[in-house]
Amino acid sequence: MSNKKKIAVLGGGMGSLSAVFEITNYPGWEEHYDITVYQMGWRLGGKLAIGRGPCDRIEEHGIHVFLGFYNNAFRLMQETYAERKSKNLDPGNPFQEWTQAFNKHSSIMLPHFSTSLGKWTNFTINFPENEMVPGEGPVPNHMDHLIKLLDWILKLEDEFRKYETGCAGVLIKAAIKLFLPQKTAKFAQTKSITPPKKPDFEKLKKIRSHYSTLKSNKFTDTASDIETIEKILDYLDDFLLDLQEALNDLHKEDGELYDFVIWAQLGVVNMKGIFKDKVFDPVTNNFNFDLINHLDYRQWLTTHGADNEVIYCAPVRDIYTLVFAYKNGDTSQDGQIAAGTALRGAMLIVLGYKGAVMYKFSSGTADVAISPMYQVLKSRGVKFEFFQKVKKIHHGSDKLIQKITMERQMKLRDGLTEYDPFYEVNKIQSWPSMPIFDQLDAQQVQQYKQLEAQEKYVNLESNWSAWQGETYELNINQDFDQVICGIAIGALKDICNEIKDNNQSWKDMLEQVATVQTQAVQLWLKPTLAQLGMDVTKWGMKAGDRPITDTYTNPINSWIDFTDLVEVEKWDPSNKPGFLVYYCGNLMDEENIPGSEDNNFPATQYSRVYETAIQWLSNNAGYFWPLGVIPENPQGINFKLLIDPHNPGETNGMKKMANQFFRANIDPSERYTLSLPGSAQYRLKADNTGYTNLFLAGDWIDCDLNMGCVEATVISGLMCAIGVRKSYGLETRPIQIDL
Repeated sequence: MSNKKKIAVLGGGMGSLSAVFEITNYPGWEEHYDITVYQMGWRLGGKLAIGRGPCDRIEEHGIHVFLGFYNNAFRLMQETYAERKSKNLDPGNPFQEWTQAFNKHSSIMLPHFSTSLGKWTNFTINFPENEMVPGEGPVPNHMDHLIKLLDWILKLEDEFRKYETGCAGVLIKAAIKLFLPQKTAKFAQTKSITPPKKPDFEKLKKIRSHYSTLKSNKFTDTASDIETIEKILDYLDDFLLDLQEALNDLHKEDGELYDFVIWAQLGVVNMKGIFKDKVFDPVTNNFNFDLINHLDYRQWLTTHGADNEVIYCAPVRDIYTLVFAYKNGDTSQDGQIAAGTALRGAMLIVLGYKGAVMYKFSSGTADVAISPMYQVLKSRGVKFEFFQKVKKIHHGSDKLIQKITMERQMKLRDGLTEYDPFYEVNKIQSWPSMPIFDQLDAQQVQQYKQLEAQEKYVNLESNWSAWQGETYELNINQDFDQVICGIAIGALKDICNEIKDNNQSWKDMLEQVATVQTQAVQLWLKPTLAQLGMDVTKWGMKAGDRPITDTYTNPINSWIDFTDLVEVEKWDPSNKPGFLVYYCGNLMDEENIPGSEDNNFPATQYSRVYETAIQWLSNNAGYFWPLGVIPENPQGINFKLLIDPHNPGETNGMKKMANQFFRANIDPSERYTLSLPGSAQYRLKADNTGYTNLFLAGDWIDCDLNMGCVEATVISGLMCAIGVRKSYGLETRPIQIDL
């Protein structure tokens, strides 16, 4: 009789997969445990899951990139790709190395509506690349981050002496050269600006002397070091306020330069707050972001002197937009995000990246991140059971989960022992948008299609599906000894309601850690971006860059150029897109979200996304694509420029629009986890669930980072794996958590 412990893994998202990867990432793991992953529907990945639609187009949950500070996520990918290659698991795949699947991207557009100018202005940030590799080597120490931020804020200091002549244009040109190269020619001769107050160069000279000592990390007197930093910040604060006043007239002519000064003030305010609130402890050389997590980020900035122009500037708005930080999805209201979480995230993105600030993918998200993990885990001996829906994790009075109620949605056809989820496109192991029915029980498939013919909603991944499978139970000591729950928190309010009713910590977490709906839109257009009238070099990017923007008008305020992915889709040459754009944003909750018995709810929400997209594109597309509009509406997209994958000869623009891709992420497991002020204290640790055999994985647990992103999800999985292995008395590896 085997002494192996059975681990039931509930859900196949990145949290679960990273936990399983780490548990099995040690020689001889199979001597200790037997692992089965139970996945609802036919594909893995959670929010990273994709499907292949008509013309094998990639269909995503939204916009996904890896950020350059994702050290644990990149380490996971590097180990995955190396093992897949060494085992020759997918020799035909064009992405054999992780560097072939992840591509550096270093610019971001941050549009901002200027109330004084009455129009949108844009600021493009080009982050310098470095020689570091994400996932390799140590993370920077804490003081490195502060020194780097001071370096950036003081980057113009060498030019300040030239400004002593009284010509403000010299300083402006220095700023342009460093941060706004697209403006260099226009302002080459600028001299007509009222000069700010002349800097105190003797004071600055002393500050620079102290700063040189700080930068060399030769700390002899911590109190003196901190006092020096505070002097630098006070000086810069005064100087930037003077410069802002001097640029008031220029603001009427060009909002970008004015915004530049506002954003510099944002950096100073953040630094002042870090020291004044002792977020950074010079004694321990550590950050404690929890000290300010009871406040909203904008509220915290205000307490340190930021005015409305600073707290509503594009970089701050980007922080809220990036993590969908709008309670109930209502973007008409100010967002809410815990100040410490926001500050930490901003510092990691701007100061903690390796190589590049972000990385785009060479194919769909799941193609490059989930498929290779599935292949490696299968080769290690992990079992996957698709079409298995978790209905209830039952409370156990003896601190053990004793029983889990499941639904077997579909049975496999006779003679088949396991489901093969892959659908190959251009030699890439991808994922279909629908189940592969010829692998499933013929009678059930017939029943499924009959319901479809009756216009019943039978999506096997939906909480509102009319399809009902066979109910069964997983029992302790028979089907599992330990349980890893990687299901998103939105779904656990129902799945774990027994636990919630018997455990106050669970009740607090499920009630206090909020989630929101999101929406996604993908458009395939015939013209190229240049043919639509957008010259990226005039928007501050390098020639060949594909734009990413995060702060345009709500609700689908983020968009990204993913035209390069057309090459891994299958289009007829005569109907091949010249431009592919993804949008995403919040989707406001309905006042009353119905129960699972309302099978019509998904259709109504799909219609909301579709109608929102039409309205948004009719009102806003012309700002970026002036040649892609119609004469009678210079702000509205010409829908005839879209490509219809079903009918290449279609000329009706609205019919083409109907065949683009729209997604309402309304299912409980698809809802995005928020980081509201004061909510972090209610998150549970991976191994502190109140049940000795229940472990958690997902960006909704207390994983220290506590924000909705892949890195937090992977860290949670690693923490889960550590908890499981420690329960067996086995060794564990350390986790790299920056800041």
